[in-house]
Amino acid sequence: MRKIRNKKSAETETEICNNDTSSMKEEPPQKKRKSKSKNDSVNIENKATKPGQKIVTNKSVPLKSNSSNQNVQSPRSPHNSKNSSSLEMPVNLIKSNFVRETCIANGVKDPFQEDLEKHGFQKGTQHLNLPAFNYSSHYSANLQHHLGNIQYGIKSRLKLQKSINSPLTSLCRELEVYRTASPFDRRVTALEWHPKQANLLAVGSKGGDIILWNTENVGQDKMIQGSGEGGSCQALKFWPWDNSKVLTASIDGTVTLKDLETNDRLTLADTMNCHDHWYCSVDVLQSQYLVAAGRNKGTLHMMSSEGRMVYEHRLHKDKITHVEFSPREPWLLCTASTDHTVQLWDTRQLKDRKSALCVLAHDKAVNSAYFSQTDGCRLVTTDQGREIRMYQSPSWCLETCIQHPHRFFQHITPFKATWHPHLDLIVCGRYPDKNFPGSGNEPRTIDIFDAQDGRVVSQLYSRGADGLCPLNKFNRQGDALASGMGFHILLWSRQKEIERKQAELEMSFKQALGMGDSNNHGNSVKSKQLLNPGTADERTRFGARSRSKKSKMDSDTDDLKKKLSKVKSKTKNVMDEDLKKKKK
Repeated sequence: MRKIRNKKSAETETEICNNDTSSMKEEPPQKKRKSKSKNDSVNIENKATKPGQKIVTNKSVPLKSNSSNQNVQSPRSPHNSKNSSSLEMPVNLIKSNFVRETCIANGVKDPFQEDLEKHGFQKGTQHLNLPAFNYSSHYSANLQHHLGNIQYGIKSRLKLQKSINSPLTSLCRELEVYRTASPFDRRVTALEWHPKQANLLAVGSKGGDIILWNTENVGQDKMIQGSGEGGSCQALKFWPWDNSKVLTASIDGTVTLKDLETNDRLTLADTMNCHDHWYCSVDVLQSQYLVAAGRNKGTLHMMSSEGRMVYEHRLHKDKITHVEFSPREPWLLCTASTDHTVQLWDTRQLKDRKSALCVLAHDKAVNSAYFSQTDGCRLVTTDQGREIRMYQSPSWCLETCIQHPHRFFQHITPFKATWHPHLDLIVCGRYPDKNFPGSGNEPRTIDIFDAQDGRVVSQLYSRGADGLCPLNKFNRQGDALASGMGFHILLWSRQKEIERKQAELEMSFKQALGMGDSNNHGNSVKSKQLLNPGTADERTRFGARSRSKKSKMDSDTDDLKKKLSKVKSKTKNVMDEDLKKKKK
């Protein structure tokens, strides 16, 4: 049957061709192509009625749209260039091509072309209107480049996270010394920013003095005098129910609540024997009205906010240097000790040493252990040697270990690494050590590390303040850093904001002195000396201190020289007497 049908179709085609040879010669080539394409399209449509049957066509050509009534071939029409390679076209696509050709011939817009234009194709092209891919953007840290890579299907979670964090890390590189102060006669031992006001900083000293420093104004500081020797402030926390009060743990054997405005004091705990037992650390849990304090013999003392004892037991073999509640889980408590361990506890099941949830062993004594402020899922520890460790929850396994010189010395405040409030960045001061590989001649900088890989993000250094900075803390907003350097307090801020803040400080200082808007050159010079950096009173105090120290040292050396001369004279007299006796 197929052969008969093919013969009949061939006969009809030959008859049509013989009858119309004269007319076809007279027609122009465009009409000839038009009639031929129509006949072929009808034949193809009739032949492709059987299911599963495929038709071989030529390579597609880009679509061309003209305003005249000329014949326009579709990108996938079956009669394009004869020398091109052949492709197989399904039946549905052939039907759509036929519909498109009829629409174009009748002057109607092509629906297929409209869909392509909606999805980004232009007329006469087969490419989307997307920006060209740049291979350098794949290695860039720019957030826009990473979003573009995600659009192309190149996804990298770690690089995207770094690009999101890059604005904050760049802020850490722009920090410079903005103000300095030295209100104490002894070294700084504790730092704590106000929980609500970003411009207030509480600082404690070895003599027990506490100052509430207003970093943006002049003449609004508040001071509490300490007891002097034997009253060192070891830890400092703002009272969460009243931010005008401060909770301290002191070597005098007390945990005291002090009011910065009225100078009133309330003793919550007292060992009654400060020579043998004293407090070294303290923390407050607001949700449970609970206060935890660590002693020098390894005893953990927990009490209510009113001072009533809740728990007391010796959980460590040596001094508890740090106590902190987790910001994520209120029942989780962390303690660091000089017995080379950091331990995690469940306050709901505290009994004895065996009730510890996890024990993190270290090679040397541990100064501090802080939970991350972003989500509380990381823990950074600082030992008294050369290691800063990061532990990851929930199993608290060791994530990274940073080799960093910050050795312990008796007359220096212990180094403690702390967190950035918005990123997992670690801040710690550097103590150059000749025994540490690659160290010894570098400046005494403040190093900022990335917690994920331990790389150095920034190193802060100021020529006028090149001392050791064992204590460093960011404020709640993360745009200012406070450092304790000996008995000095350093305040770091962004380069772009230093000029504006100093101008505001100058105006506040003029208002405090009643200068107003006077144009007196001497007053302006004095005000600038008071504010750039540190105040003039502070500088005069520095000079007086240095001169008094030099005079004391000179007098001491003179006394030593006199004593040595007396000893030498006595020894000579004794030797002479011995020689005389031997001769006799």
